[in-house]
Amino acid sequence: MTPSDEMRGLIERIEAATGDDPELFWDVQRIVNPDPPTIWKNEQREVWTPEYAAYIACWHRFGDLIDAVAYTDAAITVIPDGWTLFHLGGPFNDSPCHATVGGGNPVGLCEGTAATPALALCAASLRAISTMKGKIDG
Repeated sequence: MTPSDEMRGLIERIEAATGDDPELFWDVQRIVNPDPPTIWKNEQREVWTPEYAAYIACWHRFGDLIDAVAYTDAAITVIPDGWTLFHLGGPFNDSPCHATVGGGNPVGLCEGTAATPALALCAASLRAISTMKGKIDG
């Protein structure tokens, strides 16, 4: 499976979900914050690289939010740098939740629709990341 297939499949799973699922959020985190290329600063394995230290801090913060069932807060952490949450709403009547993020250069908008605001935001953020990387259409 290619990275674009993996991201497209995850967006489809998110938008098809009927409610928040911690495992879906962890799958998003795995794509958004992949393992850094190196862990140790030296061969003695005494000091982490700055990239790995930031990676660990991000994963711990994300885990704390998931453990607290703060799914929307966790979803906000995956909005790409340089992008802004423009809209997060729903559900209203029978319509699903909707999220829009905007940013990039040139500025673009990416949307997500799902059963919960947090999942909609994850879908929109994944679309923004994929648009930035040219992986799939936003």
